[in-house]
Amino acid sequence: MIDNTLIDSRLAGYIRTSSTALFSHVLDQLASLLTAEVLQSSSGTSLLHLASVLLHDPPQGEQLSYFFADAITNTPRSRQQQVLAFISICCSERPAVLRPTDTGNLWSTLAKMVANSKLHDGHTSYPMFQQIIAIISTIVRLRRDLLVNNLPQLGHTLARLLLCLRTTRHNLGAMQKSMVLDTFPQWITADEPLTVREAKALARLLENINAKTVVRNNAAHQELQKAESLAKPFSKHASYILKAYVTVMNDPLCVLPLPIRKELRSGLFVLCGMVNDHSRDAIMVSLDVGGKLTLKSLWQEYEKQRYHGQG
Repeated sequence: MIDNTLIDSRLAGYIRTSSTALFSHVLDQLASLLTAEVLQSSSGTSLLHLASVLLHDPPQGEQLSYFFADAITNTPRSRQQQVLAFISICCSERPAVLRPTDTGNLWSTLAKMVANSKLHDGHTSYPMFQQIIAIISTIVRLRRDLLVNNLPQLGHTLARLLLCLRTTRHNLGAMQKSMVLDTFPQWITADEPLTVREAKALARLLENINAKTVVRNNAAHQELQKAESLAKPFSKHASYILKAYVTVMNDPLCVLPLPIRKELRSGLFVLCGMVNDHSRDAIMVSLDVGGKLTLKSLWQEYEKQRYHGQG
């Protein structure tokens, strides 16, 4: 009987001591195979497993960014969920090897994953949403330092994820329904909206932005690092998500179901706590009458729970 664990262990040990030139060549070949349209699904799964073994403990100094860029961006749609799962594993198991160039390609890829699309799959991919959340959560918790120059991208992606939680109204005509569907990513269909589970995952991620963490990198002074949160630097970008919430609540063609709103509440309250009065007033000025009422109502709920929390 073949011991796959033993094979993986020996392969990882060999890769760890190999030259960066050899390692880069192997990854180049692997990326080419992963992006081949003719590759069978089962073969793709095996290659992604091989990639995870190779990248679990790469040679010192090797960067992952070019592999991320090729393997994710050019991978056929049918395997993008698998690739996202692979990237999530890389980020969580080897956060210290991530570099600014890696995260730059990651944000570009995630932006494409949550962008509007006129083409849509036959069924909604709920794992796709969860994998995107997992990747961002890992970077927020373990590599806060890599987000300093990518906070606008973080805000934009979180706002897009919130918009993904919408549900089309039941009384829409075919043309209206098609128009709304064009504002969703390709992996979401109108007949299978995202659920409370996805809303809970997004709320937990928003809460993590406020949590104090210690960066896990290869810095020699790591033991001297102070636990900090992203709340202060991200406060300037929290308005993206709050405005997305207001937009959804006032959309005449879509709704944000009550159970989903309840799950999002804790995360939205965290954002309210980050935004100062000046920023809140700036958001208010940019809204119409309906938007102003929605934001005012949210803020009243936030103030109410904050008061009771202190009591």
